[in-house]
Amino acid sequence: MFARFEGHSRHHPHTGSRVGTAKRRRRGSQPGVRNPFIKKEDLLSEIQSIVDKRDMSQVQVADETGEARSQVSLLLNGKLRGFSTDRLARILLRLGRDIEIVLRPSRGNRKVGAVRLVRR
Repeated sequence: MFARFEGHSRHHPHTGSRVGTAKRRRRGSQPGVRNPFIKKEDLLSEIQSIVDKRDMSQVQVADETGEARSQVSLLLNGKLRGFSTDRLARILLRLGRDIEIVLRPSRGNRKVGAVRLVRR
């Protein structure tokens, strides 16, 4: 017996029983909560700003951060796949930036807090 698709359910090919195909929510997503993570692009922007201000070559960035030259090339060309926010934060630390995380009650009568990146 072949699988048949009917609306939002289908039949299992071996048992013939119905199998639900409910949409999966994104991992970690919750109703009413915006993406609570710091955007990689914001961290990359700060990294690029440091590199530009210091007029650093990719080799110098690689030496100072401990990253492979090929990875620095990808990073500085905006290819963020494979770079976690943690990894980007470590690169910023190695480039001499302090990172401060402040936890406080949400402002106003919001039930859900917000995440923001502040540059100084």
